[in-house]
Amino acid sequence: MIFSGLSFVIWLIGFIGAVQGSKKPIPVIGDYFQDWFKGIG
Repeated sequence: MIFSGLSFVIWLIGFIGAVQGSKKPIPVIGDYFQDWFKGIG
């Protein structure tokens, strides 16, 4: 239950950032994803 609540909060922060058009990483995991998928874009 805690994990699902935390996941929702992180998703909500990312969704609000996407709607506003800003390109900032999601807190906690955003930097890791930037490193893992840097070859895609």
